[in-house]
Amino acid sequence: MTTTETKRSVGVIGILIGILGYFFLLGLQIIMHPYTTNGLYFQKWSSEILMQTVSLADLQASPFAALWNIHIQPPMFDVIRAILVQLWAASNLFELVRHVDQLIYQLWMVLYGTLGLLIFSWLSKLMETKIAVVLTFAFLLHPATISFATLLDSTFLSTVLITWLFYLLWKIKNGYSTSTISLSLVFLAVFFTRSIFQLPAIFLFAVSLLFFKVSKRDIFLFLLIAGGLSGLYLAKQFVQFDLLTTSSFSGLNLTRSVGQYPVDYWTYDLPALGKERKQQLPTVLTRKYKITGTPNFNAIGYLQLNRSLTEEYTQFVSVASASMLAASYLENFTLYFLPSSQYTENVIVKRLFWRPYYDAVFSAPVFPILLFASGVLWLLRSIRRKDYGAIGLLLPGIYIFFVCIFFEKGENMRFKYFLEPIYFISIAFYSSRLVQRIWCKIAPKEMPSLA
Repeated sequence: MTTTETKRSVGVIGILIGILGYFFLLGLQIIMHPYTTNGLYFQKWSSEILMQTVSLADLQASPFAALWNIHIQPPMFDVIRAILVQLWAASNLFELVRHVDQLIYQLWMVLYGTLGLLIFSWLSKLMETKIAVVLTFAFLLHPATISFATLLDSTFLSTVLITWLFYLLWKIKNGYSTSTISLSLVFLAVFFTRSIFQLPAIFLFAVSLLFFKVSKRDIFLFLLIAGGLSGLYLAKQFVQFDLLTTSSFSGLNLTRSVGQYPVDYWTYDLPALGKERKQQLPTVLTRKYKITGTPNFNAIGYLQLNRSLTEEYTQFVSVASASMLAASYLENFTLYFLPSSQYTENVIVKRLFWRPYYDAVFSAPVFPILLFASGVLWLLRSIRRKDYGAIGLLLPGIYIFFVCIFFEKGENMRFKYFLEPIYFISIAFYSSRLVQRIWCKIAPKEMPSLA
């Protein structure tokens, strides 16, 4: 079989995996439908209840004004909701919420299949196709994957985009034909989806490209496209909201990360706006409650609260002892390595008979040991080959890992899932090599490099 034919057959298998993944998740949802809340929800909340979303009422009535005036999170998830809400006119707002959420479930099924395609595409370049197929389905069966693919927030979208981003980085490093423009666009998609991809990230990825010995022209192009557009958006945020980030939850996250909870956001009493001031602002900034009766955390008053919480965090860190901070961050580290599927109750996941086995493997102590072992093997392999480009893959992963530890307390196991497909690929690669060594008694002559 020629190289072209091999690539074509691998591509066909990848597409089939994506299609099978879609229908597998669809089948699970149909089977588990009798256990749903209100005949629709697999978890406890709708997308309207989330802290990180604006009201569908605003996205329906004035989508552009609502999206332009978001300060709580990057706008991608609400862009999706704004598009979906325009597809179905409804006077009953509660029915509108249900309809949009149902469409998000369907979209996330497509992403579930897409994740399978991405993982298989990566693994098939590292090992035999049949092993890559088995391992890909093993990850699609991961209870956390099923949980986040049926969760109405941006976690799963973020994970798929981050996996895609790292796959492109790996391809660039290993000499596969990959467009810098593609990398820039995927980076922007992550930037507009996940608040952890702020200003430092763009320069970190540019440094990665330097380690890959990418041409200066391509690095400049990446900075121009990805850095230029993300910089323009941050400039907009600064002019509008005096923020240099895409999220006004930074103060909340920072204080929580060190175990300080000075304010309960859910019961916080916003200062009243004057009538004239209220008339000047779009409703997405003045609305007190969303359709479901939950607070609208995008209200303008939360900006001042964010600033005060950021100041409290700075003051606390300046006087807290090193041992106190270390203990708090160690707690975050411990939470990070809890099973990701335990983030929230899910009617599908709680009935998966294989969940206990997966949770045991994908949590402490097993998972960090496997991750550490694969990391050591990867590092030794890179040093032996004098492969300094490996640092270019390591830096973005370390950045995301540290943000998930030092800027959150409570949902760290959810943040772990952002990198879980990449962790899985690394562990799977070195595990498969070990199995081959045991069976063959000798090291393989030729193996693709994960690094």
